[in-house]
Amino acid sequence: MFSLYLQERSYGHLFLIDQKIGRTKYQSLGVGKKVNIDDLDIQILKSIATFPETGISIPDIAKNFNLTSDAVNYRIKKLMKNDIIRGFRAGIDFSKLGYRLYKVDMVLKEHNNFPQIMNYLLENPFFYARDITLGHVDLELEFYLKNVDQLHQIMENVSVKFPNTIRSYKYFTLVKSHKFKYIPDG
Repeated sequence: MFSLYLQERSYGHLFLIDQKIGRTKYQSLGVGKKVNIDDLDIQILKSIATFPETGISIPDIAKNFNLTSDAVNYRIKKLMKNDIIRGFRAGIDFSKLGYRLYKVDMVLKEHNNFPQIMNYLLENPFFYARDITLGHVDLELEFYLKNVDQLHQIMENVSVKFPNTIRSYKYFTLVKSHKFKYIPDG
């Protein structure tokens, strides 16, 4: 089976901090209107995407493309204004902190409780993202957890809170992530 991926709503990694922060805001991937950019913007994006490995700086980018640092800064700010660059973040290897990514595919019997289930999950600091797809499941959820027992406990809690709502669920985990390249070559 397969799903057509439409959007991801990621809510952040609250389990890394001690504060409870409102989770109504999310970062959405996979939606937005098309913005026209030129080849130089694409090359700058590729340079930025390699930053953690290469340590490239704005002066380095400027030198590589025979531009001034001001010109590169202007283009980066324009890419940010157009919501193409959505932020800069650290690439965290959660496995070194004892966490694994668990993906849950859930099929519901009762769809009326959908908003309440989502609100309930947003209170869980280990809930990371909801993938919005067209396919064989009603909810595609992502959690960062220490072990599968935590996942089963979360699902048990959802079942108790919303009886007769979940028809079934399947899960899988990311065993190893090699390298995620945001902008492929070619």
